[in-house]
Amino acid sequence: MVASKTICVRTSGRLRVRYVLVCPGFTSSPDSCYLYRPHDRQPWEGARDRCHELGGYLVAMETPDELSSIREELLISHYGIEDFKFMWTGLNDRMSEGVYTWVEVGGTLAVTSKMWRDGQPWTPPGFDHDCISFRGYTVEDFSCNASLTYICEFKP
Repeated sequence: MVASKTICVRTSGRLRVRYVLVCPGFTSSPDSCYLYRPHDRQPWEGARDRCHELGGYLVAMETPDELSSIREELLISHYGIEDFKFMWTGLNDRMSEGVYTWVEVGGTLAVTSKMWRDGQPWTPPGFDHDCISFRGYTVEDFSCNASLTYICEFKP
């Protein structure tokens, strides 16, 4: 069962933007709500900052089941998206190369996890791929400067 909650953001006393938080009944994460920002492309730090401004953080999909639930219940069922573009997650290895950490919730994602796209994580020579995006059922490392859409996670 997917519940949703509408929130409004006010700027200078005027209604600026209306968002719908989608709160699926995840068994792996029963306390989270999610907000997909399909029209706001940001570098990783900008996406993180936007989520903070709204009271959340970049999504932390800590298990394959949670990634699948977000894909199925949020993106397909609620937004009708089936052609997945790359989206930012709250995972990166900026502090220590090769150690992928969920920056807001702690914990790491092993390089052997089945959540990685085939051949990932991999940084091409001469590139700095420290931030992690997801597409479909997998995650992969990406340049933190790329402008991608993103999902914010909230604890209601």
